[in-house]
This record gives sequence, structure tokens and C-alpha cells, in this order.
Amino acid sequence: MNSLQERINIAKIDWCQINILYYHQNQLKTTIGTGNIGSKKINYTQNTITWSGNIYPYYTTEKECSSKYHEHGICDKTTGTCKCNSEYTGFDCSSPINNNNNNNQAETETETNNNGTVIIKNQVIGYSISIQL
Repeated sequence: MNSLQERINIAKIDWCQINILYYHQNQLKTTIGTGNIGSKKINYTQNTITWSGNIYPYYTTEKECSSKYHEHGICDKTTGTCKCNSEYTGFDCSSPINNNNNNNQAETETETNNNGTVIIKNQVIGYSISIQL
């Protein structure tokens, strides 16, 4: 194992052999698979000098829903929106749907879009709420 190619072929990260895509003099390119939330501990040794550190952070992409959604709905953690049970509505599924037709109270509808817009309306008034980044 004297050649650079032979030494590179045994490169490992977290005791797993890595696939070297490219190497040239002072550059080495590789890919690593997905990991758990956190960072990877890397030990790099060249000419008997070792560098060690925690790099390549992995972050969660889950989005939280309102704290009340779980009482009357299911949270979609990819969008952060709630899917309400059939008897409830609202951005947090906390508003009961009034199915009593004898009551003169207006029925409220809520529409949540993936672009950060919420539309809340009834027969009398409507609101459009949006978040811009």
C-alpha cells in the first residue's frame, strides 16, 4: 500500500468506507450518506498530522403545528399545517363546525395553503392572512 490510490481507497468516516469521487494533489472529493440529526466526527490524517472535528451537520426539516391541533386533527410535519377531523376547522383545529341549521350563526371556513397563506371566511366577512419571508 504505497501508492496514493491504494491509501485513498481505504478512507473511512465513522468506521464506514467512503467512496472517493475525485482526488488531485491537495483536494479530495467524496459523498457521505444521510445521517442522524447532529454532526459527524471526522478524523483526518495526512503526513502524520491528524485533525479531528465535528462537521457535516444534519438538521431536521420537520415543522411544528399549533399546540392544540392534536385534540381534533393531525399535523403534517412537512408543511406545518393541521388536517382537522370532520367536526372541526381552523388553523389549529380548535373551532367546532356548526352543523345545526336552525342556528343563525354563520359557518366559518378555513383554507390553509402551502405558500404560507390562510383564508378564514364565513357568509359575512373574510380574512386572508399571509406570511412573507
